[in-house]
Amino acid sequence: MGADINSITLTGRLTRDPELRGANGSVLSIRLAYSTSKKTDDGWEDVPNYVDVVAFGRTADALSKILERGDQVVVSGRLVWREFETKAGEKRQTYEIVSDRILLTAKPRGKGSPASSPAVEEPKTDERDTSLPPALDDADIPF
Repeated sequence: MGADINSITLTGRLTRDPELRGANGSVLSIRLAYSTSKKTDDGWEDVPNYVDVVAFGRTADALSKILERGDQVVVSGRLVWREFETKAGEKRQTYEIVSDRILLTAKPRGKGSPASSPAVEEPKTDERDTSLPPALDDADIPF
């Protein structure tokens, strides 16, 4: 039997702060919200979707220190289906992404991110230095 391709990459925002747990190693759990579009009578409507994501080991430890609710991330990994039993004894099923890589792309404004830093204005055309740099001779080259 050949190996099937199981690869998924999603971009979305964290719906809650990450949860780090694990006795025999670190396990990080996050919930990712991403949007798809749905045709309606009035045009198109964004539909939110949610998926659980897990990361393990050193990746989990490192990400738990920098990720927080609202952060935009890119998650790459594989889709896994599993069954579990609730504390009440009910059997449930779920899909989750077991991540190979999670990249932080943006933090919401106002959380000390580059997006919240004050904008630097581009100088006006007449204020720019349009002169050529000084010419270099062989003595200026360090090698």
